[in-house]
Amino acid sequence: MFDLDFSLLPEIQRSKLLMGMPSDIEKDLKALNLPHTLDRLKGACRFLDEVSATKEKWLNRAYLRAGLNEFQKVGQALNWDLGNRKLYYPVKSKNPLIHLVFRLRRITIYSKNISTKEHETSVTFSFDGEDHNADIRVLLIHDLKSSLESENLDKYRDQDLDKLCNWFEKNQLNFGAPNVLSIGVLLYCLELCEVYKNRKETV
Repeated sequence: MFDLDFSLLPEIQRSKLLMGMPSDIEKDLKALNLPHTLDRLKGACRFLDEVSATKEKWLNRAYLRAGLNEFQKVGQALNWDLGNRKLYYPVKSKNPLIHLVFRLRRITIYSKNISTKEHETSVTFSFDGEDHNADIRVLLIHDLKSSLESENLDKYRDQDLDKLCNWFEKNQLNFGAPNVLSIGVLLYCLELCEVYKNRKETV
């Protein structure tokens, strides 16, 4: 049974302005000398950030599958970078959002397409050192709980899944599902930087 720590869920306050992995996180990951892993994580961030209410539905589904697939392959990339040793796979995290991003990949690849819908919201983003507000259309994952129930999740407590779905629903209404999922990838990046921080000395 996975022991999730809901205190690790972020308090999202503003939308990402630029697509892809932030330069400071990329710099920290590069210092760990994990090139295959970095490629996968950069791909996951970029593909998820490409999902937009302004794009055609088929293209959004393709970007979503691509982003989640890149994230799911992080374990294999870590094996290439570090060899067969104790590896920090996404499921070793206690952060519920990281688990959600990891589990959604199997659903999007092996099950029917996840249903999405458009939603209009007001977001805050930072630009040139100042906060700005804008009304935008975002994409929501429709009925996330139903999608998760199509996957074998017997290692998760029912109350944890309910709590996670409720948290995700609240945040995707404000920032859109792709943005929230992308933040999950970035949180995993930060955990990798902490777990493998001693590797910086060998680079």
